[in-house]
Amino acid sequence: MLTRLRTTFTIVAVIAVGAPGSAVPMDQPSLRPKPAVGPNCRSAGKPAMHDLHALFLRTDPRLESSGRAIKGLYYASRVDGPNELVVFQMGCAGLLDPKPFLEFEFGTTIYLLDQDGDGCTDGAGLLDSGQIDPVEFLPALPVARRSC
Repeated sequence: MLTRLRTTFTIVAVIAVGAPGSAVPMDQPSLRPKPAVGPNCRSAGKPAMHDLHALFLRTDPRLESSGRAIKGLYYASRVDGPNELVVFQMGCAGLLDPKPFLEFEFGTTIYLLDQDGDGCTDGAGLLDSGQIDPVEFLPALPVARRSC
């Protein structure tokens, strides 16, 4: 079961939300979808996390924090559609970990947790509240994954 994070662990939550109906321009080279290279989760007997390259990124992926941070990136299936998924990535010194540790679907309120960063789901659940706090999932991550 997940436990609360000790107050001695400091983390800055940085979640950028664009105006409703606005999308990040896809003509910027850093935001263009890249070919998906999926992990081999079936051999490990685990489902894969979402293929984010098949979705439209609606949040600027740059991290503008010099310390540790969690950044939420919002995705939609249509460039003008509503946000359908938010993924949370760890960041440090302005760089984001390329693999999200947590994904949350707004329509289903299902979350997927990737503890080790291999792109495969290590845990999943349903949140009745329809809201998610990524900080509550940090204790489930290995120390090396949540540290700078």
